[in-house]
Amino acid sequence: MGAGGKVTGKRSVGICQFLGDISYPVYITHYPLIYTYTAWACNNNATITEGLPYMILTFVGAFVLAYACLKLYDEPVRKWLTNRFLKGVRKSKINTSGDIKKTGNFSQKEVARLD
Repeated sequence: MGAGGKVTGKRSVGICQFLGDISYPVYITHYPLIYTYTAWACNNNATITEGLPYMILTFVGAFVLAYACLKLYDEPVRKWLTNRFLKGVRKSKINTSGDIKKTGNFSQKEVARLD
């Protein structure tokens, strides 16, 4: 599926939403775990067989840490920032002449882009 693809089905949409939500926290938090695992494997001359359980633990740990960061930091901070800086911004409708009504400092198109 590409960026312009369309997802149908409730389960597929939910999976794609979850992966989209967690992708940035995984990107940000995985590096220390991978670095620690790699250092351990190199320092101990670990074989694939010896390292596999720790590899799996690192993979699962990266997602658990990312999910915790998403729920305990990312989403609350985004909600606070939205309430703090977009307070009073309301969606407005385009009038019949096609002009965009402005609310606060944002046009309807700008507000729609923020949703």
